[in-house]
Amino acid sequence: MNSPDRLLATSILCMLSLIPITPAYAAPAPADAIDPPRWTQEDTTPRQRYESARKEAAAAQKNSLEQCTTLPKLEQGACAKEVRAIYLQEMSEAQKLLSK
Repeated sequence: MNSPDRLLATSILCMLSLIPITPAYAAPAPADAIDPPRWTQEDTTPRQRYESARKEAAAAQKNSLEQCTTLPKLEQGACAKEVRAIYLQEMSEAQKLLSK
């Protein structure tokens, strides 16, 4: 195989490797098929609102503490302390939901 033919064959193979194997424009799944029903049900009682706020505060604290670990060691303690203060503030607000 001479040089121009080899170059053409290589170019074609490279271009074919860029073609995705799966369809690029698949229809998205309906939202109700993806999300559990509890995600679309509104909290109606003070206890339900409190539980949702508590779960959100705990998840936010976990994520924030994970981000603190990416900081330099000298800053991690202050970051964790700030995250804890925010969590306690959010939990204080969540407690108020029980009395409403």
